[in-house]
Amino acid sequence: MNISELDKLCKVEARKVFETFKETILTPPFIEIKNTESFIDDSINSQISQVYGTKIMKTYIEQVKSEQQMKYLQNKIKEHKEILIKTALNFAKKNLKRQS
Repeated sequence: MNISELDKLCKVEARKVFETFKETILTPPFIEIKNTESFIDDSINSQISQVYGTKIMKTYIEQVKSEQQMKYLQNKIKEHKEILIKTALNFAKKNLKRQS
């Protein structure tokens, strides 16, 4: 398992999810939603579970040869997922304040 390749893939896939999330936030109907916090959480989590972790896991699952490698893979995905969520939430809050 190539660790630097894994890190790069995590960053690339996280960026794709973030860009999709940005489009969701910046689309006009979003403003009309009453419970925006819940919508933001659902949107981020949905996009992360459908795209981010799944694609990375599928790419590397066959290369995992030990339990230690599997733990490393899961931790790397989790690490980038946490950064992605934090970045997306900050972006959403910042842009919602501007639109208010």
